[in-house]
Amino acid sequence: MRSNAGRGSANLPSALITGTLPNMAEPSPSGLGRGKSRSRQLIHTVATGIVARIIQTGLALIMVPVLLNYLGKERYGLWETLISLVALLGLVAQGIGNGLVQRLAEADGRDNREEMAATVSSSAALLLTASLAAIMIFAVAHFLVDWGDILGLKTVVARHDAAPAIVCVVAVFAFNLTFSFIPRTQYGLQDGHIAAGWQIIGSVLAVITVLVAIKLDAGLAGVAVSMLGVPGLVIVGGGIVYVRNRPHLLPRVRQASWKSLKQILAIGWLSFLFQAIQTISLKLDNVLVLGFLSAEAVIDLSVPMRLFILVQTVNTLLISALWPAYGEAIARGDVAWVRQTYGRALRLVLPIAVVAAVLLPIVGGKVIHLWVGGVVAPSRYLLAGIGALSLVMTCGGMVTSLLNGASLFRVQVVMAIAMFATALPLKIILLRQVGIAALPWVMTLTYAVCYLFPALYYARRYILSEET
Repeated sequence: MRSNAGRGSANLPSALITGTLPNMAEPSPSGLGRGKSRSRQLIHTVATGIVARIIQTGLALIMVPVLLNYLGKERYGLWETLISLVALLGLVAQGIGNGLVQRLAEADGRDNREEMAATVSSSAALLLTASLAAIMIFAVAHFLVDWGDILGLKTVVARHDAAPAIVCVVAVFAFNLTFSFIPRTQYGLQDGHIAAGWQIIGSVLAVITVLVAIKLDAGLAGVAVSMLGVPGLVIVGGGIVYVRNRPHLLPRVRQASWKSLKQILAIGWLSFLFQAIQTISLKLDNVLVLGFLSAEAVIDLSVPMRLFILVQTVNTLLISALWPAYGEAIARGDVAWVRQTYGRALRLVLPIAVVAAVLLPIVGGKVIHLWVGGVVAPSRYLLAGIGALSLVMTCGGMVTSLLNGASLFRVQVVMAIAMFATALPLKIILLRQVGIAALPWVMTLTYAVCYLFPALYYARRYILSEET
């Protein structure tokens, strides 16, 4: 392949028709000597990230029974629903952040500091604009709706807590969205270990402040501010420390440019679509259960799905670390390193995913009973579906990081649309007829058929083939 990989997404429709992709750059002299250094950075990022995810996941698991006991089933179901909606709204940051990661990786591959500075400044401007827009839209909606009625809340306490909790969640979301370029910058420059370190600090402080909020009986609003706001403040502090030795990365108005904005958005909107469709396909389950069943029924699905999140921790971490490494390597023309690293990552992660998928239906029920008591008692059919879903999405994550590194987002969007269009009606039908246990099985089947298998074929033929 000859042309810059960053142009791949723009030419993807013709690639799908003709069966060819734009060619990557020839290996540069600097690129040939970067393999070992890049591998070391990758190992540091993954190792530190694993520690961070273990701590974060452990704290999150500990907090579930604490919050469930304090909030009660209905308010906890409301909390889980709000978290799901925050994840959906956070796709705005994901899209812009992913554009930032890819552009930084490519600029790093060209050793272009001016391009890095323009990319960071332009991303910060985009995120600030998105945050202000979100606040204005919510401010109008807040005075026009009754949140208790919309969310189907029944108890007086839950209805009383709903409005202030939602206000706090939106305010914290806007703040975190504005500064979300900080960890994405660190990952884009393969300094993910630094981002992970600050995430550990933020998670620990968040748990401490949540316990204080519970002690003060601050309600769901206090829990939301503590759980979501404190990590955001820590990230900002970490960003200030990070730019002290990298002053060219400090966002400045004069460095933002229309050219950089368009380049980020060219990648970001496709990444946003892909992430949005995939996340909605997963997170919408809580909303469907809330709508067709009840707020209390949400926890019957959301608590077992926490085990899925636990299994996916390593997968998510590897995607975050591998993507910019692939992007930088492709920009330097070091495609041999990409092939070698992809194979190693798959051999490392796949056995773990298989073991986890097998163990989930066997021990998952006991783990949940020890975790939250008899409040939630998932069936083995539900747990087996969660295990199967974790397996296929682990494989999908590995190929996603590869396609992302080559800026090939359109093909992923096409496959994700097919997945969502197939999954949504099946979920609605089977939720009514079978119950919540059918939801992960529907997602497993549609993800494998509509995304995983086509993505594997595409990557092997056009990226990993020795002929490329």
